[in-house]
Amino acid sequence: GMRGEIWMKFLRIDAFKAHYPFGYYNALVALSQESGSNSEIERDLRRTMPDLPIFQTKEGLSKLSNILHAYALRSPDVVGYCQGTNIICAGLLQVLEEEDAFWALCVLVEARLGYYAPSMISLKVDQSVLQRVVSFRLPRLSKHMESLGVSVFHFTTSWFLCLFMKDPLLVQDAIELWDYIFCYGDEVLFLMAIELLKTQEETMLEIKEADEMLTFVLHGIMKSNPVRCDTFHRVLKDIGSIALQIETLRTYFQQSLCREQYERSDAALLGGRFGYAPDEVNRLWKLFCGSNKCWETMLTETQSEVALFADALHLACFPNEPVRFCSHGLMSGFMQRMFDTLDSNNTCNITFKKFLSVVHTLRYGSQLSRMKLCFRFFDFDGDGIVGASDLSQGIAIITDMLHGVQIAKDEKSRMASVTEVMKRACFEEKIVYKTFNNGPFYLQLETKGSFPKVKRILHQSTRQKGISEEWELLSINEISLKEANDEAIKSAVKRVHFPATLKFRALYYPSIERNEGGRKKKTIQLQLQQFMRVIRMSKAAATLFRLHDADDDDNNELAKRSKCITQNKVLESKQKRRGTFVRMKKPQPPPCPPSPCQKVHSATSFLEMQNS
Repeated sequence: GMRGEIWMKFLRIDAFKAHYPFGYYNALVALSQESGSNSEIERDLRRTMPDLPIFQTKEGLSKLSNILHAYALRSPDVVGYCQGTNIICAGLLQVLEEEDAFWALCVLVEARLGYYAPSMISLKVDQSVLQRVVSFRLPRLSKHMESLGVSVFHFTTSWFLCLFMKDPLLVQDAIELWDYIFCYGDEVLFLMAIELLKTQEETMLEIKEADEMLTFVLHGIMKSNPVRCDTFHRVLKDIGSIALQIETLRTYFQQSLCREQYERSDAALLGGRFGYAPDEVNRLWKLFCGSNKCWETMLTETQSEVALFADALHLACFPNEPVRFCSHGLMSGFMQRMFDTLDSNNTCNITFKKFLSVVHTLRYGSQLSRMKLCFRFFDFDGDGIVGASDLSQGIAIITDMLHGVQIAKDEKSRMASVTEVMKRACFEEKIVYKTFNNGPFYLQLETKGSFPKVKRILHQSTRQKGISEEWELLSINEISLKEANDEAIKSAVKRVHFPATLKFRALYYPSIERNEGGRKKKTIQLQLQQFMRVIRMSKAAATLFRLHDADDDDNNELAKRSKCITQNKVLESKQKRRGTFVRMKKPQPPPCPPSPCQKVHSATSFLEMQNS
């Protein structure tokens, strides 16, 4: 109807939708149905305004469920599902179609995000603002409520969260109020709250008990004096004068809460979950918030700026590294890649809990937990497998960060080097016998090394026998070819009698077939276990993620630094309790052993083996 069209215009829904692809809402609904229902949403569905006819049908409940599940997937880290959004959604469905109601919910929730985020920090600010406005405009009532130990914090949470829908206003009255809220803004919320208290001021002044006061405000404030036709006109009369007051008071209380929120009330709880002392949680929270965007971070308890995330990670995990460590990490792409690795929901935000988790992994985590983090870092396409291109790109990023941009190698040469490392770390060896009834063998061999290596297969008949390149030929009819040169191989071939049995050492790699340019090509793909063997061959990556052998952790520079910092803090704490303080000297770590390196054979000579 007309009201729905006006709401769409006031909320600028068409402009908001233009930032998202066509079919965005339907895709979220389909995804939510695949991933299963949210137990909190399902529990609240039947309790959401059951008196309304629309929610007495399966169709109405289905619409409400679809919207709430879709929004929970849209913002899983910041809001997810918050009680109160179900009431707003129910009110929107009285006027709008299902998809339009979803977009309206997005606009309303994200315009006042701090109401519905876990911290509810904006709600606390606005309740503080309202309390000051009430004490200024209704001083008698404010003093009386204060004497009873009652404040606006006790009864206005549902008023602000649900935009006065259901409680304290009737549904139709709330819908009329929403006309003004959508048109004029949040100032109407404050004015409506003041109007409700003002009309009931005399009755509330007669109440002498706190419980009776709360019961009246929560459940009886509108029964004795319902909304009349002129109520909204009286509310709008003061909107010009109160707007500046609200803006000024909001800024004041935001700064006040910024100072208070540096000490988290849940520090002990988070510390127990992630393995920190409460003081350490508060220290990491300060680093996470930064100094420039304190309020924006506290609003959602997430960090969206890669530069601020990089600074916090640098100070938390690598405090002894020079300043260029962080800036090089930003320029090389390391910090962006680490940000993307933690941003598993692709929301362009890192939550504080994820930050605590990654800091704990890098500083105190086990070898396996650090290896899993490193594996996720190198898995650029997120398919659970690390390929040669992933490994090459990740090592290049880390090397550039630690040592500056190196002279760029030819891409093919670099990929060949990485592939060789992967082969050396991941091959599985097996002895294989192949029998030939006649010759020739059609094999080209490389004679550098202990045994000749099959470098090329010259005929389809050999392929049919299942011989692959990179196999080593150990013997022909039990004539060993160890340390054989071209002449020795020729001599062995001349003496061969058929049927001939060739003994090979076969090397198998964890490879899969992929289509590249219309052709099938085998590429090496690493699962976590193979990746653990490969990544230790990269000195830069192994040092950064502390991926040396568990017994060799004390030889790792970063591990030694982290251990020293922890020991210093423990000693400082003990000495302070005794009334003295002695700083522990930092032990010098011994040099790291060189990375293992195996001999790489180069292809220099080939010989076609034929029956003479």
